Amino acid sequence: MKIRVFILSTVSLLFLTSATPVKQNGIGISEKLIGTWTWTTFISAETKQELSMEAFTQMQVKEMKTEFRSDNTYIESKLKKGNKDYITVNGEWKVENEEILSLKEKANWTPAKILKFANDSLLLQMNPKIVLLMVKQK
Repeated sequence: MKIRVFILSTVSLLFLTSATPVKQNGIGISEKLIGTWTWTTFISAETKQELSMEAFTQMQVKEMKTEFRSDNTYIESKLKKGNKDYITVNGEWKVENEEILSLKEKANWTPAKILKFANDSLLLQMNPKIVLLMVKQK
């Protein structure tokens, strides 16, 4: 009996953490994405090495965050090392098929594959070599 429960729990956990994002309780990623997300860790897709924001930007950027708004606009804020004020960029965002998060700052849409999504964390494949972990601010 214990083995059956363990196997069922393991299968359920694997299913819930699979890389295919799905709507939960009828609420899609677009609705759950609303809010401010801090860029925390960059991960090399090849080596699985984790880098902090400062290490990834070679000590140029101390903090970066993106605020997704319900009108499908976003504000990306960057705090450069040695500065007190954030540099901001505005644009549009959209989620396609619950799998792709696309951002448009000026003319072109830039897609990022949603690898994993939870209420408080988001794992995006920015390009074939870089994965970004974002954590939602409370």
